[in-house]
Amino acid sequence: MISKTLSVSIDLDGPIEYAKIHGEPIPVGSNPWLDLGLPRILKFCRELGIRPTLFCIGRDLQPSTVPQFMEALALGCELACHSFQHDYGLAQQNKQHIHRDCVLALARFQELLGMKPVGFRAPGYGLYNDLLSVLRDCG
Repeated sequence: MISKTLSVSIDLDGPIEYAKIHGEPIPVGSNPWLDLGLPRILKFCRELGIRPTLFCIGRDLQPSTVPQFMEALALGCELACHSFQHDYGLAQQNKQHIHRDCVLALARFQELLGMKPVGFRAPGYGLYNDLLSVLRDCG
């Protein structure tokens, strides 16, 4: 018998992150990926019976996005941290900078969702000793 396992993780990077990486003007306003995209992702996941891990940027956790994230939690999704500011060079910053970013992200998760994120994915996926050390210290 073959066991079928599916692991789905989704980075909820918005237009700001794509503008930064491509050197485009930074858009102003709400994040359509969360306003329009996340409800569609959740509908798709509900229909297929999958529960992805959603990597959320702390700055994008706003009172207006709480209902979408609460729906994700109710669906059984895991909410994980994708930093606070999504600084592509975060892993290469000094420990104080990394710590400040992590503390802000953790506080936002706790304040608005009443929970601690289940994991962390660095912007740009870089992991260096200082970043790993700060993540360990922050729990």
